Amino acid sequence: ERSEKEKARWPSKGFDSLRRAAKMQKQQIGPSLRAKKHTVKTLFQIQKWALLVLYSEHALRLDWADVLLKKPDEKSEHNFIFKYPRKGWILTLRRYKTAKSRGTTTLKMSRSASMVLTKLVPIVKAVTTHGYLLSNSSGGRLSRNGLSKLLTRITERLLGNKGFSATMIRVLKATKFSKTLEKSSELAKEMMHSQEQNYRYSRRDAD
Repeated sequence: ERSEKEKARWPSKGFDSLRRAAKMQKQQIGPSLRAKKHTVKTLFQIQKWALLVLYSEHALRLDWADVLLKKPDEKSEHNFIFKYPRKGWILTLRRYKTAKSRGTTTLKMSRSASMVLTKLVPIVKAVTTHGYLLSNSSGGRLSRNGLSKLLTRITERLLGNKGFSATMIRVLKATKFSKTLEKSSELAKEMMHSQEQNYRYSRRDAD
């Protein structure tokens, strides 16, 4: 069952609302996408669209804020994303909530996420120097708290009073796929917990 807070924020189309929001955001940032020379301002606009796509494809916690754009030392605990010649974009997670029990996790990015990353990453490297995937409005590294607020603000603007955080997005996705066993196995890896936890993932985690 959903809590009263969840009922008030639960979008009518559930998890699919995130993809709808991504399409709406892309339509609104046409000038930024078409810019021949990018700035921190155009990057931030494009990033809003990119975030919606990334979360609609790979519903991590706030770990997207900790992703480096280069491969660190093998002994490093940093998370990073890298485009391999044949494999494409691979996200490697070494530091996350359940890392002690699960160890290093790798996720191959979906086609949609890969297309967004191919557009976003070169711009990030061109206009920032912090070395991470996500940036704040001033061009510095986006913090986990900043990411949480940005997600809520974007979804609230695009979906009315349906603004929600990374945790809510995870709840929406787990709810959509909880009865599909094959998909549930993939989802458990993506969310970095067991399939049993997928089924238990409910309002106690929503914020």
